[in-house]
Amino acid sequence: MEQTPQDHDALRRRKNEALLFALALLAFAWFQHPALHDNALTRLDLTYSIVLRQSLRIDPYHDNTMDKALRHGHYYCDKAPGLSFAAAPALLLIRTVFRTLDFYPENPLIAWMLIVITVAIPCALACMLLFRLLRREAGGAAAACAVVFTALGTLFFIYSGLFYSHAPAAALLVFALYLVATPWQQGAAPSSRALLGCGLLIGCATATEYTAAIPGLAVAGIAMHAAGARRALPWLVLGGLAPALGLAAYNNAAFGSPFSIGYFHEADPYFSKEMARGIGGVSWPRPQALAAILASPTRGLLWTAPVLLFAIPGCVWGVKQGHRARALCMAGAFGFGAMLIVNAGYYEPFGGHTPGPRLLVCALPLLAAPLAFAWQRLSALGKIAFLGFGFASFFSNLALAAGEPHAPLVFTNPLAQFIWPLMKQGYFSGSLADMFNLPPMISLALIAILISFGLGLLIRKSAQPPPIISLLCGAAAGMALFALLTAAGGISGGPGDQARPEYARAWARRGYQAYHAGLYRDMERSLLRAVDNDPYYMQPYVSLGAFYIYKAGRPDLARPLLQNAETAARTSGDPLLPVIVDLKKAAAPPKGDDT
Repeated sequence: MEQTPQDHDALRRRKNEALLFALALLAFAWFQHPALHDNALTRLDLTYSIVLRQSLRIDPYHDNTMDKALRHGHYYCDKAPGLSFAAAPALLLIRTVFRTLDFYPENPLIAWMLIVITVAIPCALACMLLFRLLRREAGGAAAACAVVFTALGTLFFIYSGLFYSHAPAAALLVFALYLVATPWQQGAAPSSRALLGCGLLIGCATATEYTAAIPGLAVAGIAMHAAGARRALPWLVLGGLAPALGLAAYNNAAFGSPFSIGYFHEADPYFSKEMARGIGGVSWPRPQALAAILASPTRGLLWTAPVLLFAIPGCVWGVKQGHRARALCMAGAFGFGAMLIVNAGYYEPFGGHTPGPRLLVCALPLLAAPLAFAWQRLSALGKIAFLGFGFASFFSNLALAAGEPHAPLVFTNPLAQFIWPLMKQGYFSGSLADMFNLPPMISLALIAILISFGLGLLIRKSAQPPPIISLLCGAAAGMALFALLTAAGGISGGPGDQARPEYARAWARRGYQAYHAGLYRDMERSLLRAVDNDPYYMQPYVSLGAFYIYKAGRPDLARPLLQNAETAARTSGDPLLPVIVDLKKAAAPPKGDDT
């Protein structure tokens, strides 16, 4: 049977969607971070408690994180519980299939598998659906550039590969948007079932990340615009009722009231004090915080994702284009703008040790529509500039994902002052390329080439693609702009030698994860790196000395290390001095032994 032109176009569209899904999933699942952070660990603690102990309390695991709630002498996860509950069936499946693994929250291999199942795959699927949605509005090339650079050229890339809630909450909002916008694009009002599903997904996103309710209102606004507020609102509320009741039941069981959340019971005194400000740590927005979130070379959003600048003219052009384009752009502007204002009022605008304002991640996919409309109206030269800013954004976030995303706040520019120095010392996140024993830099180059080639192929297969020379010029301009932004950020000043203790803690985290994974040689190298970077950081001395004595059976290797540690501990007055002295005694050679 001969294919019609319509069949050929449909097949081409499906292939493009599959290519985009594969690109996004490859990027999100590529890196395996050996040092899990407090924010991820508290969520993993809850998942493990649900599956292994059938309990909401994280008492056996709470020592691994500062992010925890305390009530009546028991510890709980202080975050929205949605992601932890969603990961519970995945952990049960992994435990059934891989019985020989050692199951504990800090296990990086199991954490990576949970991230792929519960974060990376939903986020990649959201990218595909967003591409399908925007292709109908702005064309294939515009949709491809907008979605790829939103997904891989912003913090969404980094948090789609971590066990944080921002990216999966954003994915749920994209699913909700797709449900109501698809029939609207086809000239029909969304059905009651679509509206019910939209409300359910917005509610699930809020139960996953509380602040997702803000861009969720923007998605609900599109649903009401498409179906009429009087018809849509009851179905949206009814759909959101189930996750709201589930969240209330969890809060009641854990914190004694349906309206009491984990943030109101912080165990750490600093967090407890700050969360008491305003509403959950959010007070009136501060202009200086707003400026820093957007444009500061410290961690400003536009510094690591300059492609988002094109969303500004894109909003203007989209509003002028028509009713659906206007609704999508206004939803993007409202969802992102409202999140920006709330973020500027939060006591930690960047959300702690992060490469940027991570709280904005759940609103970033809404900016893909303005970016698509911007591409649609740009001249040939403007499209090269768009590609240049897009590739610069991609390279920046790729480097952050390949290194240590949890950059301490002491660094005024994470890439120039934290990531690059660590990489020079050999500190890289693990990746899928490790199974082929490829060097880390080769792994980094490989994923950069694969995604760049895939994006070029996707754009070339779209309708009205730009000339190949435009793609090449855009990629070259992006690399130059990335180097310029990184260098300019480094010139802005840094902590100098005082940053070295921060390097030491990063190396120590990697060493502890390597130990739990049975990678003893990597553990040894990492802990020695930690000691080299900060001679007064005692914990690596203790860990390495104990390993040499009790695990490796080489007390002779421990003796000089512990001797130096004792001297440093006495100088600094470190409380671990008695432990070091005891280990030194255990490593002492037997009497009569001349070694």
